[in-house]
Amino acid sequence: MGEFRRAQAGVGPTIRGMESECLTIRRSWRHALSWPLLAQGPRQVIPQLCGNVSSGRIWNMTEETQIRSAEFNSRVCTYWLLSGALICTCTIIGIPLLLLWFPIGLVFTKRYLDRMECLLTDKALKVRKGIFVRIEKTIPLDKITDMGMVQGPIMRYFDLHKLTIETAGQSGQGALVSLTGIRDAKSFREAVLNQREVNTAKSSHTPPEAGRHESSDASSLLSEIRDSLLRIEVKLDGKSEN
Repeated sequence: MGEFRRAQAGVGPTIRGMESECLTIRRSWRHALSWPLLAQGPRQVIPQLCGNVSSGRIWNMTEETQIRSAEFNSRVCTYWLLSGALICTCTIIGIPLLLLWFPIGLVFTKRYLDRMECLLTDKALKVRKGIFVRIEKTIPLDKITDMGMVQGPIMRYFDLHKLTIETAGQSGQGALVSLTGIRDAKSFREAVLNQREVNTAKSSHTPPEAGRHESSDASSLLSEIRDSLLRIEVKLDGKSEN
């Protein structure tokens, strides 16, 4: 009984010390670590922190600001239906399928349109689309080299545009992302290009001393978190030996 009480008395300060260290970590840099990561234990977290500090990789903690969300014209569903009907008409096998294409195509085009999203932030263009296979792309604005607009005869009739996005270093020919049916596509295109120019101007006017100062501050914060976790590990190892 006496040994149990002594062990319980020894565990108290250790737990309080660990709670103090965790509180220090949370206050020093709230967004640097998530609690699920801390739950892995010091032996799993410390190598990750040491790797980030030694390699100079600094975590991006800044939140992106939403600038504009694209709205899609519902007439794009009719455009897709007519395009599919023309393809079926041009093929001998597709002609009997026309009666099935319109009811089935009407359902799938509406679902596809409902799942299309395009969001412009201050740093990137985010695109989500697809029914069975979901496609999500985040395109940094500084990587966009061109945004083209295509309007065929059927698109012109429905007052629709196809917006194509090309980036630097993309593999293969053609556009990386294409979006059809954005309302006021010209204005959305100009908003993306203008935000890209704003980011380029900011990066070109940022003094290198400021960047080095921010990097050193972040590295010092990571070092503090690493030291706190090392103290937690020492306390755990000391307690396990006792």
